[in-house]
Amino acid sequence: MNNNIIIKLVSLTLKGIKNVSNGKITFEDYRHLLKGDFTFTHPVSGIYGQNGSGKTAIIEAIKLLRILLMGEKLAKSDINYINYQEKELYLKSQFYLFLNDNHYLISYEFTLKDNQGECEIINEGLSYRFFDLQKEKFSANKYLFHMDNHKSINQQFNAYFDHDERLTLHVTSKILKSESLLFSQVSRALLKEKLGNSLLSELIDIFNYYGQMKMVIIGNEFLGNISLNKMMPINIYLEDDDDITFNNIYLNLLEPSTIKKNLYPYLKKALNEVDLLINAIIPHLHLEIGREQPLLMKDGEEGINFEVVTRREDHVVPLKYESEGIKKIISVTCALIACFNDESLLLAIDELDAGIHEYLLGELLDIFLDAKGQLIFTSHNLRPLEKLSSKDVIFTTTDKDQRYIHLNKVGEFTNLRDLYMRKLMLGEKDYLYHQTDNYLIKKALRKAAK
Repeated sequence: MNNNIIIKLVSLTLKGIKNVSNGKITFEDYRHLLKGDFTFTHPVSGIYGQNGSGKTAIIEAIKLLRILLMGEKLAKSDINYINYQEKELYLKSQFYLFLNDNHYLISYEFTLKDNQGECEIINEGLSYRFFDLQKEKFSANKYLFHMDNHKSINQQFNAYFDHDERLTLHVTSKILKSESLLFSQVSRALLKEKLGNSLLSELIDIFNYYGQMKMVIIGNEFLGNISLNKMMPINIYLEDDDDITFNNIYLNLLEPSTIKKNLYPYLKKALNEVDLLINAIIPHLHLEIGREQPLLMKDGEEGINFEVVTRREDHVVPLKYESEGIKKIISVTCALIACFNDESLLLAIDELDAGIHEYLLGELLDIFLDAKGQLIFTSHNLRPLEKLSSKDVIFTTTDKDQRYIHLNKVGEFTNLRDLYMRKLMLGEKDYLYHQTDNYLIKKALRKAAK
């Protein structure tokens, strides 16, 4: 992707995903965009609320979005994201795009339903607005592509194809079913041939690359093996003269790890970068590679057997013996480095606070207020509320039809943590938090023990 291109996620609309019947999140920079301010001074967004109130649904919505932008197929298990009452899942994502010295707002939306145990995309759309410098505002929204029930209903899009080709696209969308018609590798060849150098063709390439290289989602499944102390994933970030790549590599915590010889230099470079940051975050702690040995892998390729260890002064221990919190920090460090330095990178982390000391968490977020990329996280720890502006904190509610809100009328010097707790204690508990009954909890504990 051209270095002059900038992409930022500015809003999400969720309907029928898990326990969210309806919810919309608008990130603070979006409000400034509408006024013609493209400086992006709000790189961090935190999501707070009660357990089971829709925080993780945002991370999972971004995950579904990434799968489709990458041109990959949704898994059968993804139907479990569809709310059992709503029957359909709708997601609309809006992005800011800086392209060819023009400012755009690009919207990508899709609707999923359960079709005999598989996810089926029944609606899909891509539209845009451009910023008119003379009028100093964005134009009306215009669809470049809009599919309804596997049929294109957009005249501008249909004009690129004859009758037989439109029929082919219709059949292709029915066959793909769980893949995006715009971004799937199967359909992109025909689309690229017919769309030529159009804006739609350019957007397909840009957002396909964005999904593959610029969206990093770290959910509980990514870090679950750390808690089991078996494997530790590292989201490797590397940058050369022309490209940015990410590779998920899992380090074996029970025994030395093995990697292909041609990939080993990249891993080694990435771990050196991690060591620089880890030593700054946790003084006197270093990350090193030991016991390097060449070997022949099962597939006949040359490989390297190695072990990752930590060192404090002269004391060296295998990585598996470090705390879960330190292993988590090490695991996400490459992604944090990328997010801090890459304007178009989106890093979404579920339960960022898990296993991390609250003071350190607050300091990291304070540092990330100067990041170039975009960090979206969920958390239960209230410490970040003392670091972030109220405009950058989204709270979940008990209202399934309006899951996400910003707290209004918050003064510049108001302690957001104190304000939130005060609202829970006094005025808005029923709206922000489902009250638990201590008596029923005690009764259940006694009954369960019998």
